[in-house]
Amino acid sequence: MYTRVDPDVTPARRRRVWVDRLKWRSRIVCMPVKKSKIKKDYNTILLEKLGHDFGIFGEGLTHITCKVDKIADDVVQLKDGILDVKAELALIRHELKEKVGRDEFKLLENRVARLEKARV
Repeated sequence: MYTRVDPDVTPARRRRVWVDRLKWRSRIVCMPVKKSKIKKDYNTILLEKLGHDFGIFGEGLTHITCKVDKIADDVVQLKDGILDVKAELALIRHELKEKVGRDEFKLLENRVARLEKARV
């Protein structure tokens, strides 16, 4: 393995780093059972935490699903209400088409007034 050589580091410092690396390697080689047990324990804890987090996520998702269902019911009710309002509005528009407008009413009123004057 090649290591990057820092120009500011003295040869004595380089030797010390190399010896430290050898010490760490020997520790790792001497205690493989302990390291694997620690690694297994860590993985077990990590998996338990992930399972717990996914459980919380699932509970939150269930709660949100219930809320969405309630909102969907409310939307259906509002949609039905809007359809009723549209039907009533169409009925009112139809009735307004049959009624006389203000301008037409004024013309008819003037005509009746002239007819009454001519009759007398």
